[in-house]
Amino acid sequence: MSKNILFFVQRMKQGFGVAVVVDHLSRELKHLGCEVGVVCFESDIVDPPYSIHLIPSTISLGEIRELGRRLGNPILIAHTAPFIEWVSELSDEFECWAYEHGEPTPTFFPDAVAREAVKVNKQLNCYSKLKGIIVISEFIKKDIGFPGGKVIYNGCDHAPNRGKKQKVETDFTNRPLRVGTLMRLGEGEAFYKGNQIFTDIAASFSAKSSNADAQKDFEFFVMGSGTLADAQLFQKKGIEVHLNGSDSEKWDYLRNLDVFISCSQWEGCNLPLIEAEAMGTLGIAFAIG
Repeated sequence: MSKNILFFVQRMKQGFGVAVVVDHLSRELKHLGCEVGVVCFESDIVDPPYSIHLIPSTISLGEIRELGRRLGNPILIAHTAPFIEWVSELSDEFECWAYEHGEPTPTFFPDAVAREAVKVNKQLNCYSKLKGIIVISEFIKKDIGFPGGKVIYNGCDHAPNRGKKQKVETDFTNRPLRVGTLMRLGEGEAFYKGNQIFTDIAASFSAKSSNADAQKDFEFFVMGSGTLADAQLFQKKGIEVHLNGSDSEKWDYLRNLDVFISCSQWEGCNLPLIEAEAMGTLGIAFAIG
């Protein structure tokens, strides 16, 4: 196997699960002696041990081919659109793979027709040209319509080990039950991340609080990347917002919750749920992909 690998992903930015996967795959492969590079449109990763190649969205297929040649003809592994489509066209010269994290069901979005066309195009014209396809779950294998995909489950090795919660951390006898979620707060995410569902839950529980005149029975929190305007939509509902937190702040936040709720209606791998449970916090999510 070649020890020269080039990953392709739209963005290497905090708050994106695929970026977490690519970052930690790259670090581990680098540790194992591989030469690793990541091609993306934007990044906020600071001083990674692997190479990041920022490219414009207007780059041509020929320019990507030349980049691959300059980097020593690596194995090309595409994690997201449009790179899965692009890389499939380079299989005449390079060993090319897709690492499928899946895409949310098109009907969640206003541009559902265009999104469905992208999905069908990959099924009909791209997958068959690749050396192979890695998928992150059995659900994704089924969702993309490629039964031959090799499942490699995501883990939570990137989470710090803070041990079992102590009794003082779980005793809410004299304080409200802390309930929270973790998700990107932008308008586009709201189509499937369950923003409205979470605010409805918060409103419902707050209305049922039996101790309104003294101390609330419940406190609701959300952490995620977004703008001040995004945050205000939650704050108006009485939800405390932790905006654009760092990784260390995220682990503290998840640890300090009593209950983590994921209201997302589609996940190839529900990474925030896994991260919360890794911090010793009870996790609740819908029984859906």
